[in-house]
Amino acid sequence: MFLDFFRFVFIVESNQTQSFRTALGGEKSICLCFLLNLIRYYLFLQSNHNNMIFSLIRQIREFINKNKLKFLTDILLFCFITVALHWLWWHVWWKLEVFDFLHLWAKHLSHWVYLGSSWMLDNIFSVSHRAENDTLYFTGGAISIIESCSGLKQFYQLFFLLLIFPGPWKHKLWYIPSGMLLIFCVNIFRIVVLSFILLWKPDIWDFAHLWVLRPFYYVVIFILWVIWVERFSSKKLCK
Repeated sequence: MFLDFFRFVFIVESNQTQSFRTALGGEKSICLCFLLNLIRYYLFLQSNHNNMIFSLIRQIREFINKNKLKFLTDILLFCFITVALHWLWWHVWWKLEVFDFLHLWAKHLSHWVYLGSSWMLDNIFSVSHRAENDTLYFTGGAISIIESCSGLKQFYQLFFLLLIFPGPWKHKLWYIPSGMLLIFCVNIFRIVVLSFILLWKPDIWDFAHLWVLRPFYYVVIFILWVIWVERFSSKKLCK
């Protein structure tokens, strides 16, 4: 390493030195040549460093392909992207004023979830309730459908997840909206189930809301992602 440094920085080609001496004078030419060779040495190290990184990436890919671990790495990537999108939603997009329109979208979407849930309870299950101001009132309590219940965050996660993973755009153009529609229906189903829990077993409502039906969103997203990877994200379809 030291010899490489010495060769790049202190050994100056005679024709280069002669040109700078003619134009700038002896001392200035030596300083300038020293700086130029220092830059050359930095670029030399950077090139070697990049080659090492590319070599390591290639070895990792060969190991994954050899041991048929691609689906496992895809699952790890799915988890990483999902967590990253979750963090960005609550700590960046949801807080910055420039993204205030997201609150408006969530409000409208939660209202549609409220209307769909009320319609299902009334027309399909014949559950007695009063619907008012995005809230479903029952004999034993009430469920308020607010912005965080809209499902907009799950739309956003599914959209970027499928956008990041490879696949033909002609399929993404219909698969992503279809997935969002499914998530919307799942959200209505979630509110209906929570309504029955409130009526029949109110003591487990908080647990069901936080630890069963909220994670169920991500089960649906994961299934949609698996279908995408297995059916649409192959190299043959991407051509």
